[in-house]
Amino acid sequence: MFETTLTATIIAAVAAAVAYFTWNTNKAVASLGAVVCLVAAAVAVLAGFLGTVILVLRIIPVLLLVLGIWIAWKVFTSRSEAGRR
Repeated sequence: MFETTLTATIIAAVAAAVAYFTWNTNKAVASLGAVVCLVAAAVAVLAGFLGTVILVLRIIPVLLLVLGIWIAWKVFTSRSEAGRR
């Protein structure tokens, strides 16, 4: 996902530069550059968001494993109520 985000960001930046610098000389190329910029920027945002969601989904099982180990540790190392009296 990172590669897609990076590539789309670079394409959007180049298209924005094309749109900006060709506006006075060629409106059609500038308009096409603006459209390419918008599409590439949308792809970059979407890929970045999906990359973040995937990262979170990779971390959740690790956190659940740590929580399970901690709960098992507490259960097996704690004294029973009958043993305290």
